[in-house]
Amino acid sequence: MKVCERCKEEITPATRHYKYKSKCKFCIALEKKEYEQKKENVCKRLYWHQCHSSKTRGHVPPAYTRDELCEWVHSNPKFDKLYHTWKMGGYKSDDAVSIDRLDNTKPYTFSNIELVTWKVNNRRANRDKKSGVYCSQKVEVYKYTLSGKIAGVYYSQADAERNTPNANQQNISAVCMGKLESHAGFRWFFEEQTGLKPLSKSRKYSTPIKQFTYPEGIFIKEYPDMYTLIQDTGFTRDAVALILQKRRKSHRGFYFTN
Repeated sequence: MKVCERCKEEITPATRHYKYKSKCKFCIALEKKEYEQKKENVCKRLYWHQCHSSKTRGHVPPAYTRDELCEWVHSNPKFDKLYHTWKMGGYKSDDAVSIDRLDNTKPYTFSNIELVTWKVNNRRANRDKKSGVYCSQKVEVYKYTLSGKIAGVYYSQADAERNTPNANQQNISAVCMGKLESHAGFRWFFEEQTGLKPLSKSRKYSTPIKQFTYPEGIFIKEYPDMYTLIQDTGFTRDAVALILQKRRKSHRGFYFTN
């Protein structure tokens, strides 16, 4: 029976490390974490992350060596304060020492980096992605009316969802890929369209639809088709269709019948 040198627990097939035989994989992971948390090793972790991030984004490698980065980090007046806060807080991820680029579209250089906490770095990255300043995976989405007129251009499907009432990213993607004809009263494309023909109303939803309050059953209005109902109420086609198919009782205090 093999026993871990650190925790003194039995090493089972489930806890055995693929490389190190004298310690369990949990202790190996803990030792790696403790090593990276040491003050003299923080910059090594930061440099490895920068190299990995540059390769993922298709940027050139950092314009400095690991030793040069370590010298820059330890000579920075912010480092001692940031590290002390991280250590006293129990090495929480939000307080970890991190390096952020001032301009995310440019590679790592001494003139384009600053020391911050991981929380600040992550918040800035999410803000830039949401605003469209920088998003490595963004694909433009073109919004057209059913009659074929351009209604908007968005830097991503998420941006289109945020700026279009009753729209969701999944259905926008489905329209762009040809799985649906329209969504939220619009047609969506990954590329700009020319000579787009008007989209005729679907025969499936061309029958009149009556709207009632739920559960009182008070008649509200009758719509000639699904498209008119969606335009007047702002409800999603999927929600109304589920009620018509008896798979859902109500939507926002109403139910519908043909």
